This record gives sequence, structure tokens and C-alpha cells, in this order.
Amino acid sequence: PGPRSQHKAFWTGSEMIIWGGHHFNLGHLNDGGRYNPANNSWRPVNTTGAPPGRSGSSAVWTGSEMIIWGGYNSGHFNDGARYKPQFDVWTATGTSGTPIGRQKHSAVWTGDKMLIWGGINNSFYLNGVSTYTPGKPLFLYQKP
Repeated sequence: PGPRSQHKAFWTGSEMIIWGGHHFNLGHLNDGGRYNPANNSWRPVNTTGAPPGRSGSSAVWTGSEMIIWGGYNSGHFNDGARYKPQFDVWTATGTSGTPIGRQKHSAVWTGDKMLIWGGINNSFYLNGVSTYTPGKPLFLYQKP
């Protein structure tokens, strides 16, 4: 992969996966790479079905997949996707009940769901917790 900042990176147990981010001249990126330190080699991440390039997104590693959500690229995203490195495939997250688009928010993995909190949308700072469970078509929102 090319140089970038504000990307996401995860360790799978055998590879480091990087995705997205921003390049000064190229803008927001929707590509990535997989680095295998055992043989010091890179291979590309499949971009078919990947979300549009963005920065300021949140991301979690579930133990078997990377989930990217939200972020910014000429507007705030309220979508995301799940990447399964075992199959090199992306699947869109559900869109029903998604919280307002945002960037610079936090996300954690609880063991069975992703929790999203905070962030900014234009000049509005956000609070409240949104919950996404992989394989389910909706987000759940809890007011602060």
C-alpha cells in the first residue's frame, strides 16, 4: 500500500491489516494491505464492497473480522463495512437505525457487539451510545 496517515491497523494473529486513511495529494483512501512478517511480504486488501475512502472512522477487531464505521470525506458517513481476511471479502453494515454520521468517535468491541460513542458532525459534538451486532440489520441507540 502507498503512504498514508489516519488509517486503521489490526493484528489478526498472523498478519497486520491496514485500511483507509488519508494521503496529502491523493485524498481519502479506500484501499489497504496485509503484511505477513513471517515472510516479510505485503498483499493488497480486496476493495470490492469496501466502504468509500474516509478518515476519522472508528474500527474494531472482533477476532475474525475488522469493522469500519463512520468517518469523513466531504461529509460525515453513517455507514460502514465488515472485512473478513479469511475470505478477503467486505460486507456492508446494516443501515436501519444508524446513528447520525460522525467522525473522530470511539468504538469498542464487547465480545459480541460494537459500541460507538461520541464524535463530531459539522460543529456538533455528539454523545449517546449506539450498538451494532454483526449479522443484524440495525443499530440500537441509547440516549445519554
